[in-house]
Amino acid sequence: FAIREDETAASSMGISPVLFKLIAFMTGTAMAGVGGSLYAHYMRFISATDFGFPVSVMILSMVVVGGMGTLWGPVLGALLLTILPEVFRPLTEYRMLLYAALLLMMIRFQPGGLLGEESFFKTLTRKIAGRRSS
Repeated sequence: FAIREDETAASSMGISPVLFKLIAFMTGTAMAGVGGSLYAHYMRFISATDFGFPVSVMILSMVVVGGMGTLWGPVLGALLLTILPEVFRPLTEYRMLLYAALLLMMIRFQPGGLLGEESFFKTLTRKIAGRRSS
């Protein structure tokens, strides 16, 4: 948390921001590599065309909708954006338009995502917890 909040202060406390950013990058790429290898094993074939622009937009949408700063945010975003196409199956020709509208609404009204720092759910939970403790 120290590096995210104030890199200069973390550095003055003896924490190496470069080292910890490198560790975070290596961890993320290792997880992506394991995911890619499991996908390739499951599909028994993989090519660069499997991950074109629509797939990239979908993955980015999952992260933005769920919340970038959390572990469970992208999971929630992936769950929602996997279920929504089934709900809106009659509107398949408007799917990308619906995703764009959802992204624009999320960026405008909920910039941190559904489970981000100042999300609707966290604010609601704090309000409910505050009422119970008083």
